[in-house]
Amino acid sequence: MPGISRARRWSGGRCLSMAEVMKYEKFLDKEVRVEWQDSYGVQPGWQPVDDITAGYKQVITSWGRVLKVTDAAVVLAHNYAAETECTLEQANGIMTIPLACIIRINELTSYGQDVG
Repeated sequence: MPGISRARRWSGGRCLSMAEVMKYEKFLDKEVRVEWQDSYGVQPGWQPVDDITAGYKQVITSWGRVLKVTDAAVVLAHNYAAETECTLEQANGIMTIPLACIIRINELTSYGQDVG
């Protein structure tokens, strides 16, 4: 798979195996729903270090077409237009989600429901 340069990749606090990375390849050019954990923070002002807490899990759900899969991320387009005789293939609303942040990814049917 293009872009994968090592058998194991350190990402987001855990080491991903080649097999873990490659399982996302089946979603290329598919419409998907991705649940992923985002960072949380940027509290206002200075705070004593002893008072700082870890916050909470911020789980995000994103929908889009998978344009690329690399050894570190899945790239989604929220809007996609196939190539025609009048225009090139185009995408907009591009989002890159680190693989280590992905909780779940499912292909969608034409009605927006998960496939299995």
